[in-house]
Amino acid sequence: MTGSPAEMEKQAVQAYKRKDFPTALEAYSKARAAYQALDNTFKAAEMANNLCVIHLQLKQPELALQAVQGTPQIFQQHNDQKHEAFAHGNLGAALQACGRLDEAEEAYKRAIQMFIELGEDDALEQTSQSLSEMLLKQGRSMEAMFSMKTGLENKKKRSLKDRILGKLFDSPGNLLKR
Repeated sequence: MTGSPAEMEKQAVQAYKRKDFPTALEAYSKARAAYQALDNTFKAAEMANNLCVIHLQLKQPELALQAVQGTPQIFQQHNDQKHEAFAHGNLGAALQACGRLDEAEEAYKRAIQMFIELGEDDALEQTSQSLSEMLLKQGRSMEAMFSMKTGLENKKKRSLKDRILGKLFDSPGNLLKR
């Protein structure tokens, strides 16, 4: 893989879409190094987040965590809340995969709050679901339900399924009030 960092990034995206994760990993790694050499911290952090996702796909949690650490702060320095929110979500996933569940919970919650503020419905739903699944595995079912409910309630566009689930999540609370 040769060429400009942008060309390497394009090759990585194509490989990822083909589910050729080893090739995508190599291309994103080279693109990240090239962006770092150009002192483009924003694009290097973007490549690092992509590396995190691929390492998680390849069941390499420690490498995923190494890749994503520090990227939320880089995006914050660049005043890019959307990338920062996704970086917190990726950090949560990597921490969860490493078994660092308290830290993962905090990263997920930060991402969820940012996605709510940004109106990023799909990312909000996905991150709320990831947090809920993690909490369920810990036997924290009420907190898991609250996490999913929060994600559903804060979506700008709620489907019929979302509205029905929201009503179901309200049911235990209504039963407790009786």
